[in-house]
Amino acid sequence: MRVNICMNKTHGGNIWKIAKENSFKPEDIIDFSASINPLGLSPDARRRMMESVSILGHYPEPCADMIRQGLARFHNLSSENIIAGNGSTEFIHLIPQIFKPKRAIIVEPAFSEYRNALELCGCEIKDFMAHEDEGFIPDVKRLYSAVRAGCDMVYLCNPANPTGVLLQKKDVVEMAKECSRSSAVLVVDEAFMDFAEDESVKREAAHLDNLIVIRSMTKFFGMAGLRLGYIISNKKLVKRFEDFKPPWSVNTLAIIAGIESLQDADFIMATTRWFEEEGISV
Repeated sequence: MRVNICMNKTHGGNIWKIAKENSFKPEDIIDFSASINPLGLSPDARRRMMESVSILGHYPEPCADMIRQGLARFHNLSSENIIAGNGSTEFIHLIPQIFKPKRAIIVEPAFSEYRNALELCGCEIKDFMAHEDEGFIPDVKRLYSAVRAGCDMVYLCNPANPTGVLLQKKDVVEMAKECSRSSAVLVVDEAFMDFAEDESVKREAAHLDNLIVIRSMTKFFGMAGLRLGYIISNKKLVKRFEDFKPPWSVNTLAIIAGIESLQDADFIMATTRWFEEEGISV
């Protein structure tokens, strides 16, 4: 008997499949596999989306300029350093397509989508494990040695997923500089950095020529189903993404909800307070 096996390369929970197989309503399922704000969506974002149904018959902004400008104000950066897309996953898959790395290092344990995207582009992956007995903190001497041995790109998640380890900004900046000496690009996934914004390397990314920061509106802002992520980098690298990214990849409701969420100071404060009261820290 011949059996075809299809490896599941997706991440997160598929509540739609579970609901269908068990005759549940999707909204009745509690998904423990995804780390998303338990407070849900910003109330202001929810209200504005409900008020905006009448404009859904029109195309969204081709380049999502409104949310791009909103993100620039929120982070106090130039909009030329930011580009928004259909979740951070769009950029995770665009990066190897744009830069065509022949060899990349992934600091593990890590988000599985980096490997999926690199493998699809035929990139050789050099595994680099941050070991449990070292507190899952990457040994930088060993990492730098691996970089010097030859690679085009290094992937780092900070705070790390799934370990939660947070590296200090100065250490990540030094890592970017070390990568630059070997002509390698450092990709830093800051999907959870909203909880520790002071350690973000977003400002450094706006100036360094080999640093790409990936951000997401999924975790802190509870927008997983709306799909909104963005890149922060220097203007030249952002322009390369603009040349590759398809138009209308960010839908109208995501743009509206993103803008309102960033402006909802009460929601941001309530989220931070909830995590502090629960004793949860990055």
